[in-house]
Amino acid sequence: MSLPPADYQKKRADLLYLQRLVVAALLVRLGAVGLMWATDAIRLLRLSPDSERYHRFGLVIMQEMEAGYFNGANWVDNGWFQFTGLVYYLFGPHPILIQLLNVGFSCLTVIVVFKLALTVSNSSRVARLSALMVALFPSFIYWSCLMLKDPVAILMMSTLVLGTIRLRQHFTPLWLALVILALTVFLGIREYMFFVGIGFIAISFIFFTPYRVPRAGSWIGLATLAVVPMLYGFGWFGVDYFSNSIYTDLEYINHIRVSMGDHGSGALFEPEAIATWGGADLFADIFGFLKGVMFFFITMNPTDIGSVRQLMALPEAIVGILLLPHLAKGLHWLWLDRHNAFPLLVFALGVMLMLVSATTNIGALFRWRMQVMPLLIIAIVIGIFWLRRGFVYRIACQLTGRDL
Repeated sequence: MSLPPADYQKKRADLLYLQRLVVAALLVRLGAVGLMWATDAIRLLRLSPDSERYHRFGLVIMQEMEAGYFNGANWVDNGWFQFTGLVYYLFGPHPILIQLLNVGFSCLTVIVVFKLALTVSNSSRVARLSALMVALFPSFIYWSCLMLKDPVAILMMSTLVLGTIRLRQHFTPLWLALVILALTVFLGIREYMFFVGIGFIAISFIFFTPYRVPRAGSWIGLATLAVVPMLYGFGWFGVDYFSNSIYTDLEYINHIRVSMGDHGSGALFEPEAIATWGGADLFADIFGFLKGVMFFFITMNPTDIGSVRQLMALPEAIVGILLLPHLAKGLHWLWLDRHNAFPLLVFALGVMLMLVSATTNIGALFRWRMQVMPLLIIAIVIGIFWLRRGFVYRIACQLTGRDL
């Protein structure tokens, strides 16, 4: 069946906008990678010690593979080290190869975020501006130009949420396969997100579904969530993992919070005020939680710049603070439309709660929360267009084109 002329023109305009946006995202990232290599900024400015760490371990793993040892078990949770070593083994020890792959993952994320925003809001303007922010926001450009696993984590998170929403609406094998792929990638790069993702998908299939009676997609999705962890050796729904996991051990979580939060320019707490959960002072727990939530959204303290990376992040932090009212509005709208958008809310707020409960370092929180930033950006953009007033709204209309 052919599309009505108006719908066809709208889809064609959206496609053209998205194509230009992906090209712009690619060129900007390639330029940033070239600048990093020309100036040796990663090493001189210590922009990413973890990138250097991946390179060192990648060299060791490459040598192991050349000797015939591929260490399959190490692909779980340490998969990015193994992947780096595999790329080096196949194509040579060139860090720029990993950076270019990450550029590709980041450009794919622009496409997925566009489709996710369009699915949730049914608005081309929301989809366009959401994709534009993911394509050109400084933090997305920065993280996608390094050797880190964050670009693929961001891509897989957006794919996971989009796949869950699509499966709730109508079951298709393609979206089921993409959801399983995203979960499997998380098992390799961030093991905990494999199980957290399964839990969030289960919640999405059970509550606020688009239909009064669950459809085939929900039943097949729940069955898949039960079987996939068992195939990986974690028991039905991952029960064996949870019963033995250190991530459910309060003593271990408190140990991590202490080790992350009592030193460095990004520490959230002073040495004499380390935030551990479950103490006698309930108000200390509440204060620690609220402080973590605040820095989850603001990402840094503008009054205490302690490094070059923090200085680079300052303009974006200020923009983030100014957009917080729009985020609140957008989250409210998503809740009102929860029968359609509930998975996005579950993943965005669920990951936030998980990271705040375990992290006491602003730098780590900034980096790890990037995997749900596209979801928060969609909420911000919905808030902007829902309010339909003010300077930000007028700018947003200009950025999304006049052909709507």
